[in-house]
Amino acid sequence: PTWVTNLGERPLVLAIERLVGAHGQVAVGRLAEGFGVGYRQGLRRFHSAVGLSPKEFARLARLRHACLVALEPRGTTWATVSADAGFSDQAHMNREFSDVFGWPPRLVREYLRRIEHVGVAS
Repeated sequence: PTWVTNLGERPLVLAIERLVGAHGQVAVGRLAEGFGVGYRQGLRRFHSAVGLSPKEFARLARLRHACLVALEPRGTTWATVSADAGFSDQAHMNREFSDVFGWPPRLVREYLRRIEHVGVAS
């Protein structure tokens, strides 16, 4: 891809690591700063390399984190899951789960509990 030859790989890797490490809780506008290009150009280059906009990538990182928190020992409340994952409230998390997975969080958790998760880090 052109971002490798124009910018080198490191700025993109840093942006992705930052999004993943913060579980998607990073202001998208701040990510483009690492590219050394303008905001819109940074967004285009991120999308070209990853196939998602930084906002979409952050959304999926936040949902992934919510799934991992929901799988923690029983007794974890949905309010705790939504707060830990950076959603504005539990209703916001419910909408995101339904929009992405087509199921409410409870059904996603039930499904995920039937799967053996080896080497999945939060």
